[in-house]
Amino acid sequence: YVLSDRTVDKFKEYAVNVWGVDPALERYQAAQEGIARTRRFFIDLKMPTTLRELGIGTEKFAVMAENVAPSLQTAYVPFSAADVVKLFESVQ
Repeated sequence: YVLSDRTVDKFKEYAVNVWGVDPALERYQAAQEGIARTRRFFIDLKMPTTLRELGIGTEKFAVMAENVAPSLQTAYVPFSAADVVKLFESVQ
């Protein structure tokens, strides 16, 4: 959701430094590989990777978004409550 031209270099840096992704890869390819390896790591740990796996349904998205949005105004990629709901919906 936040991977963009503005953030891709940070994602690539993470992929290379944390997961040992080949730094010669195109930056979006490296970034996406880092994201994929992170997800696989969580799955290997048997951690939930979706809100559904935690038993959280769409009916709670708005309240959760309103509660978290104020703290995300100064994040690397700022999020509004509406952005948070869109993010939740995209990974449901």
